[in-house]
Amino acid sequence: MGDIGRNGFLLATTVALLWPRYFFVNVAGKGVSGYTAITLPMLVGAVVALLGSGATRAIVARGMAHTLPMLLAVVAWSAWRILTDLTGLTPAASLMETVQDLVFTTGWLWIGMVFLADPVAMARFPTVLLIAGIAATGFGLIEYASGQPLLAALGLNRIAAGDANQLRAIASASSDAASGFRIKASFAHPIVYGQAMAVLAPLSLHYLLSRGMARRLGGTLLAVAIVVALVLCGSRSPLIVFGVALIVYGVLRQFDVRRPARLLVLNVAGVGALIALPVVVDAAQDLIAGTDGREVASTQVRALQFQRARTALDQRALAGYGGGQAKYHAGVVGRNDVLTVDSQYLVLAVDHGLVGLALYALMTLAIVLTGARLAIGARDPGRRSILGFWTALVCGNAAGLSIVAIDDMLTFTYLAAGVFVAHAGRPPHAPG
Repeated sequence: MGDIGRNGFLLATTVALLWPRYFFVNVAGKGVSGYTAITLPMLVGAVVALLGSGATRAIVARGMAHTLPMLLAVVAWSAWRILTDLTGLTPAASLMETVQDLVFTTGWLWIGMVFLADPVAMARFPTVLLIAGIAATGFGLIEYASGQPLLAALGLNRIAAGDANQLRAIASASSDAASGFRIKASFAHPIVYGQAMAVLAPLSLHYLLSRGMARRLGGTLLAVAIVVALVLCGSRSPLIVFGVALIVYGVLRQFDVRRPARLLVLNVAGVGALIALPVVVDAAQDLIAGTDGREVASTQVRALQFQRARTALDQRALAGYGGGQAKYHAGVVGRNDVLTVDSQYLVLAVDHGLVGLALYALMTLAIVLTGARLAIGARDPGRRSILGFWTALVCGNAAGLSIVAIDDMLTFTYLAAGVFVAHAGRPPHAPG
């Protein structure tokens, strides 16, 4: 890949990750999203890059061969979504929603595995995430200083297209009588912003523990941005994501399981974690529930959504109702009369049934195990560290989706899967 293609990919990815998913620019009466406008050319560009480079094809082919279980899990989950859409209540609408998601979210697996097969792009890509994280908190501070949501603060609300109720609901998520103004940067909700920054905590450590003043400075700036996000997002639930990500990263960075003693320690720790899981989940629920009026009301709403989902699943437990149906069967009316469901796992269960939920969990587990295997087997410490970060990011995202149903961060999960394919196609002794 040449410098123009490489730098174009890195710049486009930075913009795509920072672009508010709910912000559609009104062009000739139609809404145009910068995120989709960037993703589509990148998907095509990945095809061109693959066809134009024998070295890229070789790396991708080797990587796919070494990550086949993960890729099969992704295919199985995607195929089940399509099948349940076709047998759901609104086949055409559900299928359209799923196809869009497969292109613009799952498609990042394809983008990642092709473009990051280039070793220079792979080496520079963590810097893209570092810059995006710092910039996101910069946007959040603009919100905080102005006391307005980002689009209003930047004057972009005048050219925004989309459902008026949805835009008002997103804007009102920043306002809260109990805890004051909550920043959400370029994300749809303060909790999502807090979670997005929380999963970058291992990346901050990766830079802080690296050699070179510039890299440590970058890690410090990202750490400050993360702390600001966790404080000003006005929610304690991102702290769970923060803890999960750091624990996974620490284990993968420090435990070389090729040594028998450390393998024993890791196995004992794993069994201990399973035994402690009920206690941890109970404590986490207490943390999320909180004590003020907003948090208590939120907990009550979640309980109601869970009960509605259980009732819905009594009728269509295995295959669900089809994509986009969960809000009608498990949703509760929220701000500006918008139906919401506050857990992605409830959405998956109602939309695609318990089989779909199991396939999604299997896919997530396959991605995590693939990343962990690559990190453990990496001989270069830098490569081991960055693979540990990507694996921790997927785990953090998985934890976060139990708290919210806004699935913007799934882009990062699929991108991580693409990173793993690209890494698996390279020699194990290659630098990170």
